[in-house]
Amino acid sequence: MTHYRQAARKLLFLFRGGDCLNGIEEESTARGFHLMLVGVLCWIALLMLAVAVPFFVARRAGVGLAATILGAAMLGALLLVRSRRVRPAAFLFIISVWCFAEVTAALNGGVRSVIYSLVVLTIVNAGWLLGRSSAIALAAATLLMALGEALLDYAGRPLPLYFPGHPMGLWMVLAGILLFAVGPILSILHTLRLQVSALGESEERYRTIMDAVNDAIFVDDIETGRILEVNQSACEMFGFSAEEMRRLPAGALAEGQPPYSPAELKEHIGRLRPGVPLVVGWRSRCRDGRLFWSEASLRRARVRGEERVVVVLRDITERKQAEVKLREQRDELRRQAALIDLSHDAIIIADANRVITAWNTGAEEMYGWKQAEAVGNTMQRLLPASAAVDEILNRGGRWDGELEHLRRDGRRVVIDSRQILVRENGAGSPAALLEINRDITDRRRAEDELRQLNFDLESRVRERTAQLEASNQELDNFASSISHDLRAPLRGIDGWSLALVEDVGPHLDEEARHYLNRLRGEAQHMGRLIDDLLRLSRITRAPFAPEPVDLTAMARSIADTLRETHAGRQIEFAIQPGLTANGDAPLLELALTNLLNNAVKFTGKQAQAKVEMGRTDHGGRCAFYVRDNGAGFNMAYAGSLFRPFQRLHNASDFPGGGIGLATVERIVHRHGGRAWADAQVGRGATFYFTLG
Repeated sequence: MTHYRQAARKLLFLFRGGDCLNGIEEESTARGFHLMLVGVLCWIALLMLAVAVPFFVARRAGVGLAATILGAAMLGALLLVRSRRVRPAAFLFIISVWCFAEVTAALNGGVRSVIYSLVVLTIVNAGWLLGRSSAIALAAATLLMALGEALLDYAGRPLPLYFPGHPMGLWMVLAGILLFAVGPILSILHTLRLQVSALGESEERYRTIMDAVNDAIFVDDIETGRILEVNQSACEMFGFSAEEMRRLPAGALAEGQPPYSPAELKEHIGRLRPGVPLVVGWRSRCRDGRLFWSEASLRRARVRGEERVVVVLRDITERKQAEVKLREQRDELRRQAALIDLSHDAIIIADANRVITAWNTGAEEMYGWKQAEAVGNTMQRLLPASAAVDEILNRGGRWDGELEHLRRDGRRVVIDSRQILVRENGAGSPAALLEINRDITDRRRAEDELRQLNFDLESRVRERTAQLEASNQELDNFASSISHDLRAPLRGIDGWSLALVEDVGPHLDEEARHYLNRLRGEAQHMGRLIDDLLRLSRITRAPFAPEPVDLTAMARSIADTLRETHAGRQIEFAIQPGLTANGDAPLLELALTNLLNNAVKFTGKQAQAKVEMGRTDHGGRCAFYVRDNGAGFNMAYAGSLFRPFQRLHNASDFPGGGIGLATVERIVHRHGGRAWADAQVGRGATFYFTLG
């Protein structure tokens, strides 16, 4: 049946819709051939007419006229051929011949004439040269003419026979058949030659395209899977020549282990369907044994009329490596995204148009919108920012500060925001916006409360300060009043006692004079106690002006004064050089005077007194000390050492008012330090103090 269909297609070739002339504008060879063919047909027709016209004119003038018109039409067709207008020339040629054949047939008996075979050949050539529609039109016209002639015969008025049995009629028929057979035969031969040439060119293009492709291309037998054809890229990819590949067994270029073995390859081939490609990942093996990843596209196709499998193989080793890296990067990004979601800070990413593309769990908790609701919305709609912030971002690429945002439920939140504008290639147009927000609403509330508390505290401090100043003023007034009120009776007692001594002293016995002297001494001692108490109270209220103080120079000056006061004693002062401190100079001088004077006093029973002053480290802080080799004291009573009027020795042994160490402690306290002592009875004492 296949052969019959091919034969039918070849017969129908003559009636294909204008295949001979349609589209020849694009093919110069076909155009030239058809110009030549139409011209040859016109010349043959002219030669036939030149021979037949005298005969036609002799028999019938009308036929001679028709032949003359046909000759003119042939000349016109030749002129069209000369101007390279193929289709108009073919049209004029076909129509003229058909008209001449119809006229000649009508003058020779109509449909009964053998010349009608020339009409049929004209219709066939019309279909060949002008297309199916032209052939159908001429066939319809011929049928109408034949129907008219048949009706005339039926009516008893048959067409006359002007050339009955004349050999010229048979000659004309044979010449027409020859005329109209030349064209199709030459066209078929020319078409076959073109097809053979095109087949060779197609084969050459096929090989060129195959070898130009970078991918490996195999043409395999669909039954056995053996390689039939390969391109140059396949030879370079696997390291074999084309001939060596054709000798390889099926599946020899696969890894050889499931799922990349010949069995799997055969299974893939068996699953192929016509026109549907199958793409599989594959592990291939080179000639040197190296394995690499490839992507194989398998397709069933007809190659040179045979059913084959075309395999296009692409080396995707680099892509696989990139996929591994991409997978690792994706996993890393997922881990980072998981870490970002663990953050309580809101981390938001928006594109260049401020459309939100990322919204972490912290943002959901802070603002109330879920990720699905926020992503795709604009920042201006959910978290509007001021124009000033946008201007700073566009200019500097970064902004840090505090903002107020509205949650989904309408509550206001105060945030500490950091916004970074990411640009393309670091300096191009804006590509994305990264915003990291931290909720500081509670901190702001606490700061406001602390600020209000500080304000209230300052107000209270001012009030208390004013009250304290008023109390101090009252205390000063009271102390002055008490001092004045107490001094007056004491002066009176001392004065009247002196008057008694002076007036009646010689008349009194020794005991009475002793009592009067004791009375005067106690009154004077009471006056000194009052003076000491007044000085002690003024220490805590005296102006405090801290400044750098050279304690070494100050101590040496006091020591010189003490040497002059106690000129009859042997006193050695050892004062460490470079002692400096920051404090109020008058107060520090008073404290050192009391400490050094105290050391000199309690070394009074030593033949060689020694007093030291230096600096030491105490718990990481600088501590100053004054050490002597005097009487010392019992450490069990050290707690009352710095209290006013507390004495650890008899006044007869070591006279004094009992206010000196209390003064030292208060001065040290005003400097933010503390004072303490360490001693042993009979082995001296050491007094320590820190400042600030």
